Amino acid sequence: MALADQVAALIESLAIWPATFYGAGSGGIAVLTLAAHCSAMVRNAIVHEAELVRDYAFPDMAAALQGLNMLDDSSIIAVCRDMFRNQMNQNPQLWDDLGWAYHLRLEGNFVPWVRNYLTQNEDDFPSYSRTELLRRPVAWSIGGYSPVWFGISNLRVAERAGIQVTIFKCRHFPQVEVPDALVSHIRENTRRHLSEPETTKPIAKRIRV
Repeated sequence: MALADQVAALIESLAIWPATFYGAGSGGIAVLTLAAHCSAMVRNAIVHEAELVRDYAFPDMAAALQGLNMLDDSSIIAVCRDMFRNQMNQNPQLWDDLGWAYHLRLEGNFVPWVRNYLTQNEDDFPSYSRTELLRRPVAWSIGGYSPVWFGISNLRVAERAGIQVTIFKCRHFPQVEVPDALVSHIRENTRRHLSEPETTKPIAKRIRV
């Protein structure tokens, strides 16, 4: 996946590994890919509602997301603006309260996100095996108010490795709706692994093979 490959290159260039990685959505895919294929770089992984396109319970939902790439830029911005505010938050007012500067900056990223990370091809959305999921510790969460099809895919994949899934009282953005719960979750699952010995093993390969 392009995003995981870019993160791996950045972390390697800065020599700040092993590290704890957190990612949600497409960021969750990047974190799982790093843990599975560049595990020397990862102390532990924290994932919220990864974009597990291959494991969606309903193929038409995956097709709808991939169909975003067929839209022109202005339509992508309009669709993402509505999706992020009204579908990925239980309380849209909390999303609005982040302020105009945040939203203006975010909307500048919608088109690059869709064009470069979300909908390139099926190979950019892996389906992880039990062996891959167990290479590094993974703390997993979903939003209890998220659409059922989103939660099912994450529960299905986490179950392969017997990973317990935490359920937050939110939808896709715990940092917006339950920030204190998310901070506690990240802090707890980071501290738990800080005592593990660090590895000096070189990064053997990039993500893409």
